[in-house]
Amino acid sequence: MIIKIFFLVLVFFSLHAQSEEALTSDQVSSSATPPAEINQTSIKQYAVCNSLVLYKKTNFFSTLNNSLLTQKFYTQYCKHLQNFAWFDSKLQYSPQALDLLASIDDSLHYGLNPEKYHQNELASDRDLLENGTFSSDEKKIALMNTIDLLLTDAYITMAEDLYYGFTDWEKFKTSKIADEQIEWDRPTKLPLLVTKRLFDSLKNNSIKSSLETLNPDFKEYTRLIKALAYYRSLEKDDEWVKIPFGSLIIFNSTDERLPLIKKRLLESGELDTITDPDGTLYDDKILISAVKKFQSRHNLSADGLIGNKTILAMNVPLSKKIMMIILNLERYRWLNSGMDKTDAYININVPAFTMQLLEKGDELFHMNVIVGTKDRPTPILSSKISYAVINPTWTAPQTIVKEDILEKKNLLEYLQKHNMRVYRQIHGEMVEQNPREIDWEPYKEAGAAPFTFKADAGKSNPLGVVKFIFPNKYSIYMHDTNSRGLFKNEYRALSSGCIRLGEPKKLLTYLSPKEDIISGEIEDEHRVDLQKRLPVLIRYMTVGVDVNQKVYFYNDIYGYDDLQLQNIKKINFMKFDTMN
Repeated sequence: MIIKIFFLVLVFFSLHAQSEEALTSDQVSSSATPPAEINQTSIKQYAVCNSLVLYKKTNFFSTLNNSLLTQKFYTQYCKHLQNFAWFDSKLQYSPQALDLLASIDDSLHYGLNPEKYHQNELASDRDLLENGTFSSDEKKIALMNTIDLLLTDAYITMAEDLYYGFTDWEKFKTSKIADEQIEWDRPTKLPLLVTKRLFDSLKNNSIKSSLETLNPDFKEYTRLIKALAYYRSLEKDDEWVKIPFGSLIIFNSTDERLPLIKKRLLESGELDTITDPDGTLYDDKILISAVKKFQSRHNLSADGLIGNKTILAMNVPLSKKIMMIILNLERYRWLNSGMDKTDAYININVPAFTMQLLEKGDELFHMNVIVGTKDRPTPILSSKISYAVINPTWTAPQTIVKEDILEKKNLLEYLQKHNMRVYRQIHGEMVEQNPREIDWEPYKEAGAAPFTFKADAGKSNPLGVVKFIFPNKYSIYMHDTNSRGLFKNEYRALSSGCIRLGEPKKLLTYLSPKEDIISGEIEDEHRVDLQKRLPVLIRYMTVGVDVNQKVYFYNDIYGYDDLQLQNIKKINFMKFDTMN
């Protein structure tokens, strides 16, 4: 018996290692005399359920994506059912196996890589099983065991990738940019009981649906999948030809690059047709409108003038756009499902500089926002609005004290301009100080001061007339601003981390629809308990798709796209190593 088992191990490794090579007559041969039917005794002796202890000791088992969960599945499964998980009583592929093979092929549509789920190995092993002949039962069973294990590992891996994502989250979360750890929190998800899910799916013949229902249920996720298919269809034709940089193309001017620009706008969907493909005069209203659409969809000033920023956006390779879509699909997997089924929530997309109020996943209204600079990025998080503060005062955080206030050459003038008072804690009480009586030079040199800087409510207050509070460990919030002219800027990563709202009164009216909640007169700071305490999602999405299936690309302002790509669990998962 011991000799037979040892022989099986040798056959198993020999078949697996040479499944894509020419086989010797001792292994699989058209001239070998095959057994008419596999002996039931051989199945009971050598099938995976009956030789699991042996397989757990092999190197092959340790090369699976999820060897521990695969072991766990068979340990549970083999107590209840028969010899193989994926072959029927006639030793043919079961309907569940065929569904899983189809799901592996379809995984490409969701931004996953079928090769990670053993697509190539399973295809070659299937061809060998169906077209080869075997000189013994043990050899055929060894190959069936290989296929069974690969299919189980494929299901477990794909299910976890669809539910949790394929990024190595712990590595990504602890990554640093410019020596600063990124601030990105993801909601806690209920654990995926994947081995039980597989067992139940096999039992109920629901393999395909059990995987499909693991996809995020956000409406925009579905639109991103369609966008991925569209850009892949463009890539099949050919990679885009680069448009040369040059001088600004203004209305009614001529430029030799216009034929290339027209073709690019046709390929990317802003133009439906080209009436004058070789024309070099920039005077066509349809073409100008298409340029404005392109600029809007790439977060550029939609003025219709074709400068180098517009050319740069037009030259982004298709391969990079496809990768951006894949990374953004992945970020939906980091969220809990069900948000688009809630009555309403606030969705802030940092790279887009926008805030949306969504009801049942559909936009009710949106507004421009100002977010943190690259050096002081807005944290990515989820929370829930607690209350609002009308006519808020503002206490400067230590970062701003150190890097802004103490750095001012004319500090006294800065304090006066921003209507700020200086306080010091004395015997447990905050006592106001006269800033003109303080020698600021030692504190400037030290980069710290034992003072609290507080701005009174009023027109000069940086928080404007209202701020919205939601619990988070970073102490950020949404607020009005006294610098409303900054909303005209195309690039709005300008704050110290908090989110400045372009239309805060509109949001306040929606959250607490009371008349005259903000009067025109300056009042003391006071809290307002809101009637609607909505969830808040602060997200980092560099690709968006609207309800009309228009795709928008945003600049990776904090460098998180490339950082995420560096932290994919398997480096060979994608064919691109960088976003450049």
